[in-house]
Amino acid sequence: MKYKQIIFDIDGTLIDTEYAVLHSLQDTLRTITGRERPVDELTFALGITGADALKRLEVEEVFSAIALWNENMLQYADTMAVFDGIAEVLETLSKWDLEMGIVTSKTKAEWEQDFCPFGIDRYFKTVVCADD
Repeated sequence: MKYKQIIFDIDGTLIDTEYAVLHSLQDTLRTITGRERPVDELTFALGITGADALKRLEVEEVFSAIALWNENMLQYADTMAVFDGIAEVLETLSKWDLEMGIVTSKTKAEWEQDFCPFGIDRYFKTVVCADD
């Protein structure tokens, strides 16, 4: 069987964003609630939408909290990186006549802010985000 498409996730698969996601969420919650939440209590938020994570944390104003969380993520941009070897893998796969796509719990705005600056977005013909 010959594969024609390959679908990737972003966080924890193509780029390492764990530190940025968890610490920016921690900052967001501190601003909103005035309480400090240990990072290890927030790891459930990895791999689900920001809205779902905030709902589980009983944040009432989810829309404004997501905006603040995205703003806080910018403070941790220097901690995010493409995993070693990913650029080479994507380049090789692109030469094999395969279509590559992304399916992510990130919103389109988060995709543009957190992923596109790395320059590997050019490999993906199809991108499906949480708000699509």
